[in-house]
Amino acid sequence: PRRPPRPPPDPEAAWADAWDGEDPFDGSLDGAAVAEPGAPSPEALAAAMDDLAPLLEACVSEDRAVTGDLEVELTIACTGLVREVRVTDAEALPPDVVACMTARLRDAAFPPHALPDGYRFGYRLRVWFP
Repeated sequence: PRRPPRPPPDPEAAWADAWDGEDPFDGSLDGAAVAEPGAPSPEALAAAMDDLAPLLEACVSEDRAVTGDLEVELTIACTGLVREVRVTDAEALPPDVVACMTARLRDAAFPPHALPDGYRFGYRLRVWFP
């Protein structure tokens, strides 16, 4: 796998930066994604998103240079299935990559929870294949 250099930090970002400098796909939960009674924990959400990395990575072909951020808002049904994926920003990413990633996020599974109206959280995914 390709190992990109660490991008410069963005002090203006409203997101917690979880970039580890090794993975071409890295993400972070919206700072507002805090556990409320009956909701999945932020750690469980982050782990579920980490499990999706290989599927999301497959949306970018090996010979393609793609860098940018994909910010999404996901709504998770109480069963753990994704009810809705809304793209809130797709900075510099090609539309076909955004469409592929969005489709894969729609098929994801998260931990079940006890909120009958669903649980909504934001997530930023950094894509770094220079």
